[in-house]
Amino acid sequence: MSEKTNNRNKQGVTVGLTGLCLNLLLGAGKLAAGILSGSVSLTTDAVNNLSDAGSSVVTVSAFALSERKADKDHPYGHGRYEYIASFIIGLIIIVVGAEFMITSIKKIITPEPISMSLLGIIILSVSIFVKFCMCVFYGVTAKKIKSDALKAAAFDSLSDCFVSGVVLIAFIVSGFVSFNIDGICGIFVSLAVAIGGIKIVLETMNKLLGNGSAPELEREICEIVGGGEMVAGVHDLRLHDYGPNVRVGSVHAEFDKNLSIVEAHRIIDELEKKVARELKIDLVIHVDPVDVSDPELNKLRKTIREVISRYHNSSIHELQLDKEENKVSFHLKLPQKYEAIKEEVLSTLTQSVRLIYPDFEVEVEFDIIYK
Repeated sequence: MSEKTNNRNKQGVTVGLTGLCLNLLLGAGKLAAGILSGSVSLTTDAVNNLSDAGSSVVTVSAFALSERKADKDHPYGHGRYEYIASFIIGLIIIVVGAEFMITSIKKIITPEPISMSLLGIIILSVSIFVKFCMCVFYGVTAKKIKSDALKAAAFDSLSDCFVSGVVLIAFIVSGFVSFNIDGICGIFVSLAVAIGGIKIVLETMNKLLGNGSAPELEREICEIVGGGEMVAGVHDLRLHDYGPNVRVGSVHAEFDKNLSIVEAHRIIDELEKKVARELKIDLVIHVDPVDVSDPELNKLRKTIREVISRYHNSSIHELQLDKEENKVSFHLKLPQKYEAIKEEVLSTLTQSVRLIYPDFEVEVEFDIIYK
């Protein structure tokens, strides 16, 4: 494990332990005030903080487990423990929201008097301030070390500011109104908590299932490789995420077919090192030989590219002109939004090619881009 990754995990553990201590203190204070006053919304907020303490334990454990070195069963390390931590944090938040939704409904059905106290108001006010500071602390660190678990914790802290604010309003207003505003606010708080948890679970699940990489990152990779010496084109980029700062991938780079293997290897070796240095990605570049000197083939390539320009983000590669078989073939990368009109796209391309080669068959292999 690199020193940079080790330092990253240590920062994560430190932040997690800080959050654990603060959440325990806030939770204990709110719980005492909630029991004394009989406020279900305040008690809900207290247990929410205590569940955040549990989330902090999960976060600390995830960073500690992520420090484990790669082994034969996990050759790319254990970085995905952090994604699992985010998933568990989301589940904890959902469960807390659901449980106190039930409690709030019971409170509305069978209301109990609330004793408004200065202590409760002070605790809630301090909680909002502390949670905002925690949100900033988590957010800055998450951005610095690129941590999904801390990003989830930052979101949770921000929602807690909002939740505690609603509880504070309910706590104060309950002393001046006759109806049960406490139970109503408890429902509102529970919904906010549960929705935030669901969002975290869905986002983390996508990462665990292998969602696509950010378009900005893919564009950066293609710009680096495509800008390489004698590279004629780039296609079929694939990236795999094994945790923060652990990404591997492959891409095809087109070179003149007359270029020597030794020269092509020198170029791709330099490009792989550049991607690793600038983007921290272990990239393997595959060499695709293409004919860039044939004017007839270049004319055909230009014609096809003019046609597909109307389909945003489309591109072609592996263009072949077979005069013995009277056939033009190529791969077409087509965004998913155009998948329903593939036959129309093929018909348009065939018509354009046959303006140059009237009797030729056009064979297109569609590569759908799911972005």
